[in-house]
Amino acid sequence: MRRTTKGPLTDGAKVLVAYYSRSGNTREIARRFHQVVGGDIVEIEPVDPYPDDYHAVVKQANAEPSSGYLPPLQTNVENIGSYDVLFLDALVVRGDNAGKNAITKWLSKFE
Repeated sequence: MRRTTKGPLTDGAKVLVAYYSRSGNTREIARRFHQVVGGDIVEIEPVDPYPDDYHAVVKQANAEPSSGYLPPLQTNVENIGSYDVLFLDALVVRGDNAGKNAITKWLSKFE
């Protein structure tokens, strides 16, 4: 999903709010943040979603980096270099690397 709005805090800068949300809580925070700062908003989504069960997510997400695996993503942003400001939002919970893995994979596309 992508929406563009103007925000009072960005004063003409081209802004992208990108987020990963496993349960929907971070999605709501990112949407509210987007309402304040404006710009474009995009959800970072893995091709294969993580399991619904929290313990299964933690087990899978923690095993991925040590094996060198990062989840393939269905999210793509064309011409990311055209943005002046990038805000990243992802759940950070001790022991749950799902958000970190998705963000790391997403950012690696733009190196």
